[in-house]
Amino acid sequence: MKLLNSLSFEVNERTAWIDGSFVYSVMEAWVATMRSFQNGTLREGTQKRYPPLNNPHIPLNNPPPPQIHRLMNPDRLFLLGDSRVNENPGLLSFGIILYRWHNIMAQRMQEQHPDWTDEELFQAARRWLIATLQKIIFYDFLPALINEEVKPYTKYMPHVPPGISHAFAAAAFRFPHSIVPPAMILRKNVNACKFREEVGGFPALRLCQNWWNAQDIVQEYSVDEIILGMASQVSEADDIIVVEDLRDFIFGPMHFTRLDVVASSIMRGRDNGLPSYN
Repeated sequence: MKLLNSLSFEVNERTAWIDGSFVYSVMEAWVATMRSFQNGTLREGTQKRYPPLNNPHIPLNNPPPPQIHRLMNPDRLFLLGDSRVNENPGLLSFGIILYRWHNIMAQRMQEQHPDWTDEELFQAARRWLIATLQKIIFYDFLPALINEEVKPYTKYMPHVPPGISHAFAAAAFRFPHSIVPPAMILRKNVNACKFREEVGGFPALRLCQNWWNAQDIVQEYSVDEIILGMASQVSEADDIIVVEDLRDFIFGPMHFTRLDVVASSIMRGRDNGLPSYN
């Protein structure tokens, strides 16, 4: 996009707000396909406490899974607010946890306000989920990341542009790729530090073998085992080293010529006109 007498800039298809669009999408037509329109809840699929499958044919990302190497029916994917939510078991498990949290909050709101309409209950639960996300990101994750306490929130400042810079989007925000481990361990329960092997007898789910097949993985092992496993696992160091599952085998060892997420980040920086590349 280019404005009159100004520099051109890329348009971000995602919102810059921490607004739960990972769950609710950025389009009302999209989230409408997810709603039950009863008691403020999101629809359940055939399996209780799981989202519905993509029967409305929402345009979710659907590359070939590594083990199959052919395009599969997009109806098999779970329907949530982001097109990439089914990319890997960890990402999908996080989305399902937030999906469940919305329905829990909708139920609590209904108990406290039995006279509220479906729309009022839905929007209240949505605000609670967004607030939960903001609290976790700003006051739990960010201080641990930068090793510095974050100042308390004071007030909204409408004069401050809410967007993010090109340097942040195309360079700084790519740093999490270096902390991604090559595999996910599966923890059995909360009260004991016991782990289970995956079906092939290996001690963890190798990331490069589980791209775009997450909907089967989370039902076979359960969201709880995956989330507990990630919470019990040490991340990689924040450095210049990226595991081969992201460098050499994204999205899977048979993904045509394969992709390299580091090379993609460099090309993204050039495409966005970052000063160090142009």
